[in-house]
Amino acid sequence: MKRKYKMLPSNARLNEVLSYNPKTGELRWKVNKRNVKAGNKAGCLLRRTGYRSISIDGAVYLEHRICYKIATGWDPGMFEIDHINGVRDDNRISNLRMVDHATNGKNTCMKKNNSSGHNGIYFHKATKKWMARARVNHKWHYLGVFEKLEDAVAARAAADVKYGFHVNHGRVG
Repeated sequence: MKRKYKMLPSNARLNEVLSYNPKTGELRWKVNKRNVKAGNKAGCLLRRTGYRSISIDGAVYLEHRICYKIATGWDPGMFEIDHINGVRDDNRISNLRMVDHATNGKNTCMKKNNSSGHNGIYFHKATKKWMARARVNHKWHYLGVFEKLEDAVAARAAADVKYGFHVNHGRVG
């Protein structure tokens, strides 16, 4: 699924209305607005997604994209901004990287319905064995069926290296 992102305001406009602290990831208003004063923290947490958003000139943007643009001067355009540690409201520049959708998918947390405690491993009830797999570019790669969970974990760890998954992929979050 391709995401469509709005073009961000120019760097000049962003720097006119916001100040960004790259060490804390915090944005603050430089100007007075209807409900806020200069110096107040900008943006709000979107409870549904865990990301922060901010309204500028009547349009709503994801805060991490604005932070990335202010810090680097680059508009991410159609690229995604990955939170390396998986914390969606941690907008420190050291935690943000511009990546394509496939690379971003290789740094996701473990799914909530995971029952094995390991990414890409599940217990196959019919065979009473552990199965390991990895999804790369929308295609499943089956890594094998194993008697022991440890062997399935080792197979998946090797696949993570082979297919370039981020070291944080599968973290509990």
